[in-house]
Amino acid sequence: MNLPDRNHALTSGALSARRVVPILPLLALLSLASCGPDDPNAFAPDCVPVGILADAADLTSYAGPSHDLSTLVTHASIAAVGGTCSNAEKGHALHTTISVTIGVQRGPAASYRTVTLPYFVAVLHGDQIVSKHDLTLDATFPPNADRLALKSDPLELELPISRRMSSASYRLEVGFQLSPEQLAYNRAHMPR
Repeated sequence: MNLPDRNHALTSGALSARRVVPILPLLALLSLASCGPDDPNAFAPDCVPVGILADAADLTSYAGPSHDLSTLVTHASIAAVGGTCSNAEKGHALHTTISVTIGVQRGPAASYRTVTLPYFVAVLHGDQIVSKHDLTLDATFPPNADRLALKSDPLELELPISRRMSSASYRLEVGFQLSPEQLAYNRAHMPR
């Protein structure tokens, strides 16, 4: 009576498993490749360049026409701009998140502990402003402080991109929303 050789079947199965093991890393790579964009020609985005508009980087308020330290109400400066970017909508949009850090000083002429700082984030495509976000940040000074550093809540932007219109064609500009008098003051007192 001939019985099937069970050892042969086990050995054969073991050999098959040994042959499959080197293929597993390749299968893992293929499965990861399927997680990418549907378009095999899709590209990784660059973050949009961000700048602080020099003429609008400071906000200075005085009580009255005299511009000396005794009449200073507040002085604020945009200290930093940070954020992140990533592809959205399968490579057809760039998702950008931006936050602004502002340093603010309460002057001797300030009669209140809270000041609202108006600022903007402008999206430019080439030299054209395509959108402008007017925002505010409230600075509340505790009784023992006349200086604060504040970070804004993140602003989320979706910028359309394509092969013809990359993220490099956009630019973000940040600055304070100034009155004509405040803008003239900044221009007259900018470091040369």
